[in-house]
Amino acid sequence: MKTATLPKPLSLNKNQKIKGFKVGLLGILFITVFHIGCKNETKWEKMPAPFASSIRSFAEKGNIWYVGTSSGIYKSSDSGNSWQESGLKGKVVDNIFVTASGSILAGAYRSGLYQSNDNGTSWNNIGFEGIVYLYSIVQSKHGKLFLSASFVSEGAPKNTKTGIFTSDDNGTSWQQTTLTDVDTINLCLTEKGTLIASSISKTYLSKDAGKTWQIGGKGLPRNLPISAIKLIK
Repeated sequence: MKTATLPKPLSLNKNQKIKGFKVGLLGILFITVFHIGCKNETKWEKMPAPFASSIRSFAEKGNIWYVGTSSGIYKSSDSGNSWQESGLKGKVVDNIFVTASGSILAGAYRSGLYQSNDNGTSWNNIGFEGIVYLYSIVQSKHGKLFLSASFVSEGAPKNTKTGIFTSDDNGTSWQQTTLTDVDTINLCLTEKGTLIASSISKTYLSKDAGKTWQIGGKGLPRNLPISAIKLIK
């Protein structure tokens, strides 16, 4: 496994805390720093990444950061100062999600869903071959996982479906909800457990873990593509 060391672009002291992250399309990781004791003061620093490919997704597990790129997964355990390859080399990783139990799920373009139980050292394909995009994964406070799958590729197994899927065993097996053949883009869970799914033209709501759905989006322009949904607490 190769290790790449970055120049030290960001210096933190005891009065600073990392507040959030943003990823760019050119392999650049951005960090926002919150200064304790200073109101509304934020600062953005650019961190050159050890890969020329674009960053597609980001997740963190404890002190380990994971980025999904167009050429695999990389991880850092020192706040982004150095990075290591972490598997799925050559695959476009559009989504990384850390479950409540600590396993890591990664959705790869046209390659399916992968799971790691050893912090990204090894990965196992657990299904969804033939699905082009595995856009979004969320987990309820009871441990149920929800996944959105969009677009079926050529050569996919017969009866390959898109839509929303659920798992009660940490991602080992998945069941399709009643929202089928819909190219969903993003998922969001509210504090009360309502699942919100966006598509290229509609927003859907489910209050019973995907058993039934209704069209939402009251007040939004019709046929407006919604690429992201975020719960603001």
